[in-house]
Amino acid sequence: YINEVTTQPERHNKYVRLAVERHLSDLVRTDGLYYFDTDAADRVIKIIKMFRHTSGSFARKRFDLQPFQAFGLAMIFGWKRSDTGKRRFTKVYWETPRKSGKSELAGAIQLVMTFFDGETGAQSYTVATKTDQAKFVHEAAKFMAHQFMNESAAFKQRCKVTQYEIKDLHTNSYIKKMTADAGTEDG
Repeated sequence: YINEVTTQPERHNKYVRLAVERHLSDLVRTDGLYYFDTDAADRVIKIIKMFRHTSGSFARKRFDLQPFQAFGLAMIFGWKRSDTGKRRFTKVYWETPRKSGKSELAGAIQLVMTFFDGETGAQSYTVATKTDQAKFVHEAAKFMAHQFMNESAAFKQRCKVTQYEIKDLHTNSYIKKMTADAGTEDG
């Protein structure tokens, strides 16, 4: 993906080009503030590829990460702070067009951060102004969790899915949805 963006910049918007440029320039930084952990990036990508799509023509098929999605995940989970070993990026703004798999990817990321991050008491929320909007991501995460429970006895032992919550019984971590039900359609 990086090669595609650098060799065909006209096919990618300004922000994609800037993200790739930042990544490449940061790889050669000499100040030692950050490092790229390839193993951490690859681990998240491998985990998400074990989950299954939840709807449409890809339903029940293994998660098919597109190159831009894999790049985004690598940036989020691969870059670390040298002083703490924790993630460099703690806030992410991800914008893609409609029908590009945002809800499913967000649900998969929630499962990774809740069950595979190793944090006790992790709390992940899907937040929206309307219940129906929050439901898209939450239902995707629930479906993926159910599918993965059917495929992994270890995951089934530690995961409990209820109407309002997906819980990691080993770490007391959970995923919930929160809504304001305000008078707006903006998510």
